[in-house]
Amino acid sequence: MSDILEIEAKALIGKKDYEKLVSLFKENRSYVQINYYIDTKDGEVRKKGLSLRVRFKDMKFEMTVKVPFKEGHIEKNLYITEEEFEGINGQTSFPDNEIKKYLEEAGIDTSKLFIKTVLSTRRIDAEYEGGELAIDMNNYSGITDYEVELEHKDMATATKYLKQLFDENGIPFELNKKNKIRRALEAIGE
Repeated sequence: MSDILEIEAKALIGKKDYEKLVSLFKENRSYVQINYYIDTKDGEVRKKGLSLRVRFKDMKFEMTVKVPFKEGHIEKNLYITEEEFEGINGQTSFPDNEIKKYLEEAGIDTSKLFIKTVLSTRRIDAEYEGGELAIDMNNYSGITDYEVELEHKDMATATKYLKQLFDENGIPFELNKKNKIRRALEAIGE
């Protein structure tokens, strides 16, 4: 299992501003990823301040639990097999791995975990000012939104350069405090 510190500034934008940024970065890597957000019926994962997902990207399933950190999140990531994913999807089993152990140590009953909602993202990745820029079109529960994220060494730097990109392109800038999982869960009334 790998632990990664994720610090990123995020902003929601409109479709026209999304298209403007896509045209600027169209030569960069573009792909689709599908996020399956997992919790119990009672929201045990969320109540612990954590988030849990399986992401399907590049023909692989990656399980991630995000743990709040003083700035950003620590992501605990590991790959699972398609069969393990199908166990979660069919609500028959949760993979026996380090994330399961972590969740159980946090007091979460992993036998009650299931996929609550799904969000698909068409993403463009690009390097920008020493950070990793992601330009996303997200679809979930009949909703489409557009988000730009800049991952950097600290929040102040990420915010500075994301604002710079927006200012240079005439895009209104306002930091987004609701991450993808929060928006996807709110869309289903959670």
